[in-house]
Amino acid sequence: MSQTARERHNPPPRQKSCAACIKAKRRCDAVYPTCQRCAQRGIECEYLARKRRKAPTSAAPIPTPASSTGLADLNYLSGGIPSPPVAAESLCAGFASGESLFPSCIDTLMPMVDTTDFDQDPSFLSMFDTMEDTNLGLVHQPSVLAAPIHRDIDPIALYQDKLQYALDEIKKMPASMVREMKTPWCHFRLYKSGMPRPMQDSYIDTADAVACCALYLAKNKINGPFIMRSIEVKVNELITTPEPSDTLGLLARTQALLLYHIIRVFDGDIAARAAAERTQSALEDCAMALIPLVSFDCDPQKPTGANLSLEPIGQVNKFWQDWVFDESARRTLLFTFFFLQIYRVLSGPVTECDGRLGLCHTFTLSSYLWHADGPLTFARAWKERRHLVISNADFQAVFREARADEIDEFGRLLLTTILGKEDTESFLASRGGSLQIPALIAA
Repeated sequence: MSQTARERHNPPPRQKSCAACIKAKRRCDAVYPTCQRCAQRGIECEYLARKRRKAPTSAAPIPTPASSTGLADLNYLSGGIPSPPVAAESLCAGFASGESLFPSCIDTLMPMVDTTDFDQDPSFLSMFDTMEDTNLGLVHQPSVLAAPIHRDIDPIALYQDKLQYALDEIKKMPASMVREMKTPWCHFRLYKSGMPRPMQDSYIDTADAVACCALYLAKNKINGPFIMRSIEVKVNELITTPEPSDTLGLLARTQALLLYHIIRVFDGDIAARAAAERTQSALEDCAMALIPLVSFDCDPQKPTGANLSLEPIGQVNKFWQDWVFDESARRTLLFTFFFLQIYRVLSGPVTECDGRLGLCHTFTLSSYLWHADGPLTFARAWKERRHLVISNADFQAVFREARADEIDEFGRLLLTTILGKEDTESFLASRGGSLQIPALIAA
């Protein structure tokens, strides 16, 4: 018969069995004063080879279930038997001094046993040597009880200061698109009726997305399931249609998928978030297809911009419309990959960088250009106001030269992810502003 794990690690001392085990022809572990078999059955355990002295009548009876080797400590760990009371002060003192806590526990249990038996039977002390090796092995479980050597980095706690402001602003974007037809990456003039007819035809995808955003703003507990199903239907219709090959169609498709993605990621419903993750690749593919068609040349000193005048107004208006479209496309691409990377950081382990934020990306940083409400206002800002070209997230020129009123919402959103919200507020305050866009500039 194979031995149990306990018997292999804690073999009984070599001595004769008790009378009850001999009579029953069963193996005896020879633990004194009561073997395990007798303790389990509640019968008297008597060793014929030695005379056992009776305990004093004043002593408390020994609890038999806890007297067998290793069972008491194991019961304390599992909660089966309450551990003996130990003062909190002694525990604290033991930890502070580095001493073991076991002696105090043993002292608490000592009144239960007549200590004169220990001197009578030296084998009793040798039994404790065996118990010490085994029980310490049972109690010591570094993977469960001991403090970890190091903690895994919590990305949410680590990046909260740098990402919380951006996340709060992203949540507002569907509502901003409905109420004002603008976001930090979509110019408010992009979908105006003054745009050329072919451009309007290409934006039917965005129109559907804006309608879904408006529907989502009316969502409550009663109509919520119906609204989310309606949005899901629109998303599936969009991703199953052939991908446009022109810049206008790809931009509209990318912005529509981006709005759908924001809605479902921040809805708070696990099904909506799972649905967003399933269609995330469609957003990435659409943005990647748009990259070769977008102009990243936004140098204010290029011939067309350097010679921009206030007349003829038709030429100024044409330049402004082209800039609105190109700048919206540049910002849409940058924001799409920025948002996807934020989601990857916060939703799970950070994998190897996909390099997409390392692609060439450029945008124009200027509140006065971005918020210009007409071609003449735009032309004056172009000629009289400073505007910076930010390439590949290089904000050094901003730190050196920019004033707070020159940094628009998009620039502030990105700055907070570089500096953190508090440092960005401090930087803008030192340049005469605050993190909130002044109403006069934003109008």
